Parts: sequence; C-alpha cells; structure tokens
Amino acid sequence: MFDTAQITSPLTRKLPHREQRKSYPSISHMRLHAGDRMGSLDQGDRMMHEFLCVNRDELIERCRQKMARRPALSASEKELDHGVSLFLDQLIKTLRLEQTTDPERSRRVSGQSGGGAALSEIGESASRNGRELLQHGFTVDQVVHDYGDLCQAITDLAFEQSAPVSIDEFRTLNRCLDNAIADAVTAFSYQQDRLVKDKTVHSLQRTAELPRTRAA
Repeated sequence: MFDTAQITSPLTRKLPHREQRKSYPSISHMRLHAGDRMGSLDQGDRMMHEFLCVNRDELIERCRQKMARRPALSASEKELDHGVSLFLDQLIKTLRLEQTTDPERSRRVSGQSGGGAALSEIGESASRNGRELLQHGFTVDQVVHDYGDLCQAITDLAFEQSAPVSIDEFRTLNRCLDNAIADAVTAFSYQQDRLVKDKTVHSLQRTAELPRTRAA
C-alpha cells in the first residue's frame, strides 16, 4: 500500500499542434510501486472497471457540478453524452479488455500510449466532442477541463471509498485521458483553423467584389 499523502496534482503533458506551448491537467501523479493498490482491500479487491460501473452516475453528476461552477457555457446532455459519459464507458471497456487473455485488444478502444496514427474508439469520439464544443462556443481550455473534471472525480471518489486501484489501472486511465485530450484538442484546433481560413477567404472575396459593384 502507499501513503495517500503522496498524491499530487496535476500531471501535465505536451499536446500536438500549436497547443505544445501549453500544459493541461491529465491525471493526478501518483508515486506507486508495482503491485500497489490505492485504498483498502476489504472490498474484495474490486477491479477499477467494477468501481467505475457501480459509481458511473455519481461520477457523471460530479462532473456536471464541476462544469456548472466554472464561468463558462453550460454543457447540454448531448455534449455530456459525447464527452464525459461516452469516455467513461470507453474507459470501462478498456479496463475490462485488459483483464482478458488478449489485453492488447484494449488498444483498439483506448489507442496506444503516446497516441499514434491508428484510429481508436476514444480518439474518434474525442475528436467529435472537440469539434462539437467549438461549434457551441467553448474554448480549448474548457474542452480540456471537461476531461480533467472526470479525472478529479474518479480520484476523489476512489479516495473517499478507499477503493483499491492498481498502478496498472491508473496507467490505463492516464493513457485514455492523454489520448482523449490530445485528439479533442487537435480536432478543436483544426476545425478552428478552418473556420478562420474560411472567414478570411470570404472577407477577401467581398473586398474584391466592391470595386465591381461601385463601377456598375
């Protein structure tokens, strides 16, 4: 077991594209050793995916409350479904697959550590979430904090319930969060660049048409 006082927050990583100059929260950094589990083993050594399933509604509600406290636009149920709720279901699926005889199948859901060109379920949904949040007027910081809210909710609830969580399970959570944040931010930035370019082209076209209009 490890001392819970060793938990510090947050762990940051560099993201692709022009977001490389910023640091964003991913998951609380935990100094663990192989075989360590967070919390008590009195609960029958329940696996993390079981903990997430049992507490799914509570975790989503905590995220909703965190979003409401930020001075930002409110997320709709649809946005929560594509963001926090869907990511949580994909995280549970990933953790379950890692307990099977073929744990590498989990990479089809979560993606590889450090990202990569191969498409994953988390990558596709996070990209869609990033584009949709841009359309609803959210900033890139808000996109990242939505995933950070879930990370914090999981960490807090696991601590409150003394839920046993292994270092490998936290590594999986970290991988899923890293890939989701990176893909959401990349899609957000790409879509934002396209919108700016389209507006610039449209403005130049209108400017070019003005002399013809006056001449007529």
